[in-house]
Amino acid sequence: MTENPLELINPISALLAGLLVSLHCMGMCGPLTCVMLGGNQKSKVSTLGGYHVGKLLSYTSLGAIAGAIGAPLVSSLSAPPVYLLSGSMALFFLVTALGLDRHIVKIRFMNRLNRALTRQALKIRSGFRGLALGTLTPLIPCGPLYLIIWVAALAGTASGGATMLALFGLGTVPGLLLAQLGWSTLSTHVNPVKLSHWRRALTFAACVALVMRSLADINIESLISSSGLCH
Repeated sequence: MTENPLELINPISALLAGLLVSLHCMGMCGPLTCVMLGGNQKSKVSTLGGYHVGKLLSYTSLGAIAGAIGAPLVSSLSAPPVYLLSGSMALFFLVTALGLDRHIVKIRFMNRLNRALTRQALKIRSGFRGLALGTLTPLIPCGPLYLIIWVAALAGTASGGATMLALFGLGTVPGLLLAQLGWSTLSTHVNPVKLSHWRRALTFAACVALVMRSLADINIESLISSSGLCH
């Protein structure tokens, strides 16, 4: 059992963030990857498996790198890492709820590199094409991804950062996979505007819930300390 509930809540928040962001991915990345993966329905299913494995491996690696880079900064701060991570996750939810992630500066060099590498990946035979395209996913300009990498840098350790990004990536799988496997049918029933409204409302609710939970834990910790119950 963890000493601080946030040690469990923060990873769950990363998974929830992925699920909510996938509502955006369903309308953007889903149809795009369907076109790129090509092939018949049977080959598409196997190729999609490689795509998501490659994507999760890339996300996890980025999280580990971010966590390692941010570790010295986190250790120099007086605030416990668990609260830094909680605060940054709350900020992630707020920024995405307000749609501010669209204004995050995209790295043009990475976008050009992604296009060049994607062209090469499309030449690979279908068995490994999905894996290659999934591995290249982090090069696609994506505000929420940039934000969650920043969050991972405040995890305090490489393993903590890797966990946050892995869970975030895992959270995007269900919605994205649904779009990839049946987008033509799904698109006739899903209104993109309503989908965006739902995502923003749920993301804002997640932000409020996380802030309230964090404040409650801080108040409880302060009360225990002031009462002399901690030795």
